[in-house]
Amino acid sequence: QRDGVLTIGTIADNYWGGNCQLYDKNTTFKLKNVHLIKDFTIFNVGFDDYMEIIVNGTSVYAGPDGGRNLQIVERKTRRSRSHKVLNNGHNDYSCERNTNWNIGVNIDLKPYLKEGENSIRIRVIVSGHGEGWLKIRAKQNCCSKWDIQREEKCEYN
Repeated sequence: QRDGVLTIGTIADNYWGGNCQLYDKNTTFKLKNVHLIKDFTIFNVGFDDYMEIIVNGTSVYAGPDGGRNLQIVERKTRRSRSHKVLNNGHNDYSCERNTNWNIGVNIDLKPYLKEGENSIRIRVIVSGHGEGWLKIRAKQNCCSKWDIQREEKCEYN
């Protein structure tokens, strides 16, 4: 945290790789007095090729094309060959977008927060090489200093 900004993920380039490869990063945290939170808003996301953000089980963002529940699916071509594509619940897309997305967003997370343990999961789908991260603006009404205790635990599918 710096100046009320929380970063989830690593702001860097091409640290993951694969062909239509799924990476899940889950961050859990405990909240006391959730009613005192003034602002808890995702204001910036960065990813290559696709990202979905899930807060306490609810999908709040899927980019860059929208939708919900990003999934990798197998499709057959006319010649009966199978290939992987990304499906966003509405359409199929090529897994490789050849773009690093850095998007300003305004997603208020307060309605999704609860007393006790909370989770924010980022799901990133990569073809070739890619990355995924988000920034949250966090403020509370009662004080300007947050008590943050951090434990890193990485588990990738």
